Amino acid sequence: MMTKKILTIIVAFMATLVGLYPFIYFFINRKFGLLQSKSDATLNNVFWNIEFYMQITLGGLALLIGWTQFRVKQRTNNLKLHRQIGKVYVIASLLSAVAGIYIALYATGGTIASLGFICLGIIWFYTTLRAYIEINNRRIDKHQKMMIYSYAACFSSNFKNISSSFNYIIS
Repeated sequence: MMTKKILTIIVAFMATLVGLYPFIYFFINRKFGLLQSKSDATLNNVFWNIEFYMQITLGGLALLIGWTQFRVKQRTNNLKLHRQIGKVYVIASLLSAVAGIYIALYATGGTIASLGFICLGIIWFYTTLRAYIEINNRRIDKHQKMMIYSYAACFSSNFKNISSSFNYIIS
């Protein structure tokens, strides 16, 4: 029991830390982190900027609220809140995944990096949509399984933004 609480605290801490990281982009110089590697043409592309900020903010939001959905006691005691948070998570995840697929076309690492990020976006989109469909069909076990996959993809998508920034700074 104590191990489960410690793991929950670690996941909550990491989700909060990684989930809040994208908001740094709103408060500092645009040539920070991941944006340092982008050309002026990309940085001045309005559609790319919309997709980039949509991907990082909605992905961060999904990560911040997603971990709370796995708490059985909270879900059992307040199913209405669980459903409301779940709807926000689904919308944020689907939009962030689509935006992530688009900005993957501009990945600094070339074709292989782009393909990897595109696959991650597709997996995140699919698992989230599938989880939503499963719960609408009252298949709770399948819904829970797909939500685990969705949240893993969510965490991966958000973490790749941080690791890409640090990799660029280090090299």
